Amino acid sequence: MPTNEFFSEHYAHARTKFLSAAQDAGAVMRAYEHPSQRGPDGERLSIDVGVIGPPDASRGLLLISGTHGVEGFAGSGGQVGFFRDSLYEALGESACAIVVHALLLDES
Repeated sequence: MPTNEFFSEHYAHARTKFLSAAQDAGAVMRAYEHPSQRGPDGERLSIDVGVIGPPDASRGLLLISGTHGVEGFAGSGGQVGFFRDSLYEALGESACAIVVHALLLDES
């Protein structure tokens, strides 16, 4: 996949790409749906987390996107690339990666 295809301009597309890439890489997935907030098109918003690597890892890498708004699309693309290009393999056998997509802060 060409690098420019890792990136999206809309939350729903970014989420779909992230979920597909993480699942294809074999990550264990969890989704945490926001209880009340909706996206610009009324779509449900979720914080998706993919964990790849051994469950008893002695070291971990935490990758987060989406904490401050529009830069979340750049972070999402980087996370998609992390999975699509198998960059997690560079961590070695004793480490895992926890990849948090579209971290949403509730400002209420």
